[in-house]
Amino acid sequence: MTEILRIDKFHVPESSLDEFLAKVRETHDVLGHMDGVVANDVGRLQQGDSHFNVVTVVKWRDRPAHDAAGRVMAERARTSGFDRAEFWERLGVEADLGTYAT
Repeated sequence: MTEILRIDKFHVPESSLDEFLAKVRETHDVLGHMDGVVANDVGRLQQGDSHFNVVTVVKWRDRPAHDAAGRVMAERARTSGFDRAEFWERLGVEADLGTYAT
């Protein structure tokens, strides 16, 4: 069975890091309790010359687990009124999002 990796990279201004990371950790806490999660990490750049200073990686057992989580998170955002695009714009966040298969 093919595992699915969701790898998201972010450039977050220093002044926005605390608020951004609080929301990311809240999201990843929810993701970490979902069926099918194999690994769930949030990291900050420590060394290297990269435009991106935050990376998140969630590894899913398979595509159905990944897709089910996506539906749950979309519903969660809808019911809470969270607008990811507005949040990122307000904080000055640039994102490079991707889903990969192993």
